[in-house]
Amino acid sequence: MEGQVITVGVDGSKSSMTAVQFALEEAKVRGATVRAVTAWEVDTAYAARGFPLLDEERAAQVKSATAVQDRAIERALQAVEDPPSIERRIVRGRPGHALVELSADAGLLVVGTEHKGALKRVVVGSTSNHCTKYSRIPVVVVPFVDSDLYRDEA
Repeated sequence: MEGQVITVGVDGSKSSMTAVQFALEEAKVRGATVRAVTAWEVDTAYAARGFPLLDEERAAQVKSATAVQDRAIERALQAVEDPPSIERRIVRGRPGHALVELSADAGLLVVGTEHKGALKRVVVGSTSNHCTKYSRIPVVVVPFVDSDLYRDEA
């Protein structure tokens, strides 16, 4: 299984941090690399008006997404001894679409879930639902596990 990749979605939510920890532990067992993917989108109202994204705005979005990913990985690494290699990706796009695309060559896709109600899932959409529907590889949907590791810093 050497050379295998496990892709994990990272959005800074508690459930995604649980997913990152799961992906790190699973990668250790498989001898795999973890590919951490954080996707960012332009505000829908802004994009709907057809305004181009300025370089400064793009840089700010990437900086923010990178900070979210760094924080989540740093926290998850606190609980993992001898962690596997981590490949980091920051991409523009819808999270579900980005994860399916960037996991096409992986052996496993890991996403978190917030256990939203059915109505909210239908109205807002769900990254985990998109991934399980469209991914061509196995998908693990990890529920949030309450832990001191994932509590917001004061």
